[in-house]
Amino acid sequence: MGSPARTPFWISLYNHNPFYVISSVLMLISVRLGYGEMPIGEINCWKVMGVLAGYTLVLATVGVLIIRLGKVWDDTRSILLLLVLLFLGVSMSMDDLLVHMDSNAGSKLTLVLAALSFAIVVSEGVLVLSGIKLGLLYRLPYYLFLALFYFAPYVYSPEVYTRPHDEQEWLLFGFPLVAGLLLLTLLPATRLGSNYTKNDGTPWIYPLYPWSLFVMLIVASILRSYFLCLSFGPRGPVWVGSSGSLGSIALQTIWQPYFLLPIALAVVLLLLEGQPKAQRNSLGGLMFWVMPLFLLLGKSYDNTSITGEFLQRFTQTLGSPLWISVWMLVLFYTWSWLRGVTFAKNWILVCLLLFTRITPTSYDIATLGPFQTWPLAILSILLVSYGFKTKSSFLQTAGLCLVILSTTGLWRYVGLEHEAMRISMGLYWATALILGLIHKDAFSEILRGLSSMMTVVLSIAVMEQLLGFNLPMTSLLLMIAAFALATLLIAYQWRSRWFLAAWLLQTCLLCYIGLSQGFYAAGRTFGFAATTAFLWSLAGLSFGILISAHKARWLPNRLLPRRWT
Repeated sequence: MGSPARTPFWISLYNHNPFYVISSVLMLISVRLGYGEMPIGEINCWKVMGVLAGYTLVLATVGVLIIRLGKVWDDTRSILLLLVLLFLGVSMSMDDLLVHMDSNAGSKLTLVLAALSFAIVVSEGVLVLSGIKLGLLYRLPYYLFLALFYFAPYVYSPEVYTRPHDEQEWLLFGFPLVAGLLLLTLLPATRLGSNYTKNDGTPWIYPLYPWSLFVMLIVASILRSYFLCLSFGPRGPVWVGSSGSLGSIALQTIWQPYFLLPIALAVVLLLLEGQPKAQRNSLGGLMFWVMPLFLLLGKSYDNTSITGEFLQRFTQTLGSPLWISVWMLVLFYTWSWLRGVTFAKNWILVCLLLFTRITPTSYDIATLGPFQTWPLAILSILLVSYGFKTKSSFLQTAGLCLVILSTTGLWRYVGLEHEAMRISMGLYWATALILGLIHKDAFSEILRGLSSMMTVVLSIAVMEQLLGFNLPMTSLLLMIAAFALATLLIAYQWRSRWFLAAWLLQTCLLCYIGLSQGFYAAGRTFGFAATTAFLWSLAGLSFGILISAHKARWLPNRLLPRRWT
């Protein structure tokens, strides 16, 4: 079969109809260029707003007509989103107007209220006349976002409020914070899902409607955050020059990616709540990508004089953005766990591991702090408690080992810093021994193997006097014999081949020590050559007896019972 025929360009242009978008963008550009060329004192804000309002009314009227008369829903969707774009464009154009408009604060507030009222009236008119239904749980957040966009330039205007530079910069950081909080007002509607948008008067399926509207608002909030810093930052372009001259534009602001952390947290919470409860455990991809996203946003990328000074004040007041991003991850994964994503608890543990190096003063990899033990202590408590709840030897072992690791540095406070290593190794051995004997799962078998071999290592350490006891040889032999006896008792009590093997190795060790001590004592008396020949004679006799016993079938076919493990 041949490849399908390609759709002609003009047909594609007809189907997608991008001319509404082109017209709206050109209108915004023309308005911006128009008042940008006029002297500051001659700018008539009401005329500028009137032009934008008139075009918005025309576009809204066209949208209503093609719905009521033509049912052209594809073009309507573009027009409705463009109306929102125009509302946001008006708010952004008010930045320069509110800074340079020669009028009192009351006139500027009237301008803001008039623009906001116009946006609300047009929005309501379009919804009512077109028959499109937008529930209150969506409509209220939408209008709150419009209010945020329109009032932001008024609040930040230096002509309305005179405030210190530090306070102005903190308020600029507050914009994305408020935007993130407004996004959380969508949580009730998100939990209702598609049931809340049934019979909404449109052929658009959920979540295309109404979430395309809020996706635009999210993107606009991100861009608005940067441009507010550019327009109203104490060291932004509107502050360059004097005597009514703007001077050159400087694009350096206090804005950095960590400004977006509140918005990012709100978005991932909405994505989580938007999933049906039965499907939340399938959010592996979301859980995986949230962590690198937050860590990348929290990392510092620019430490110039403008960004670095605010970043330093931010860190001294709240902590570094990287440190805060990890706390946001803890909040998100904890919420996910409470909302039914069972494996989210594993990511909480990962976050605790990040806290071992990420401190309130860490900006990036180069500024990671010294190793901290408090996250390990919290992590160990969680692992041990959950291990006992699930009767998991692995989780209990991991938790107790972290307890030992996190408390290693505490021994110096009680004068045992030189003994810390030996004490810790003894505790690790005791943990593996006790948990391996208590549990009967697959991991406990590994624990029994490790603990049994550790008893052999302990016996060798005693023999080589590596533990610093400085005891005579007789005492050392008695200690090894005691270890061997305890190992044998455990082997028979728990029917463990691991401990039986450990007992055999310890027995061989005892025989080796005894033979070596006897060899040197006999060698000094009878000569080493005679003693060596005598020992080889005994070895030959032993092998001969074993062979004869095997021929006589005195040795059992199976040395270990089958029920031993």
